[in-house]
Amino acid sequence: MTTASALFLLAGLTAAPPAHVWLDLAFDGWMPPRLEAAAMEEVTAIWSSYGVDVRRRDPGVAVREGAIALDVVLEYDSSSAAVSGTLGSIRFLDSVPEPVIVMYPNTIAALVQSVTLHGHAFNDWPFGFRDGILGRVFGRALAHELGHFLLRSREHADEGLMQPRHDSTYLVAPDRRPFELTKAEAARFVRGAAVSLP
Repeated sequence: MTTASALFLLAGLTAAPPAHVWLDLAFDGWMPPRLEAAAMEEVTAIWSSYGVDVRRRDPGVAVREGAIALDVVLEYDSSSAAVSGTLGSIRFLDSVPEPVIVMYPNTIAALVQSVTLHGHAFNDWPFGFRDGILGRVFGRALAHELGHFLLRSREHADEGLMQPRHDSTYLVAPDRRPFELTKAEAARFVRGAAVSLP
């Protein structure tokens, strides 16, 4: 086996599976562009491991053929979310998730602002770095809510992406491993995605 073919095989082992679910997200509300880009990078990276192609679309723009349209509403004025520490939410009608996710940017910002990194408080971080971390946390919280939609379940797990709460240290860290599906969730999703999703 040549070195080139060995590298090709190794790349194939770590590559994301072919997409079998396409999600087009439209944001209802404004976020700084760098923050939004960081959030989309995070949510895309998390779900691509399971064959989900997540993309942003402008409101009013047609959804890609075969894609599922989801609206992401940015709710800045929810005091109940701030009190409970809720970063995002999705409603179910009976046992079916609605295609609308509500995210709470102020609650996410409050959580990130409470974190100290390498001895530096939030106000000491460069602006671009702040947006990157805020976007990372937003993206991970959004990925969790997408999990409820894609798994068609209100249930939470004891570990991984679908646990009800994540430690802020993990939410801001570069390591994505704490935000993976459990093996059982991944198997259930891959088995049921083509059948269950609209």
